[in-house]
Amino acid sequence: IGEYSFDVDSKESGIIKRFNNKAIVKLARIAGAPTSKGAGLFLYVHREDNIKKGDKIFTLYSESSKRLEYAIKVLNEKDDVEIE
Repeated sequence: IGEYSFDVDSKESGIIKRFNNKAIVKLARIAGAPTSKGAGLFLYVHREDNIKKGDKIFTLYSESSKRLEYAIKVLNEKDDVEIE
């Protein structure tokens, strides 16, 4: 696991309806995957799971602080998880 990480928490309670898989893959690649073996994502929830506000959805890992910062910037530009 990469030295640098960032947790993505739920902004609301509800049921996970959809993940934007293309956006999640893009985040992992920005973080350095698959070239950097410590880069990637760990998902804590799956589609149709109940989630509470503040629960972890996923953690983004990177071996580079600059790559992680850029991935966080991209993450903040759009919503990759749909909760109802």
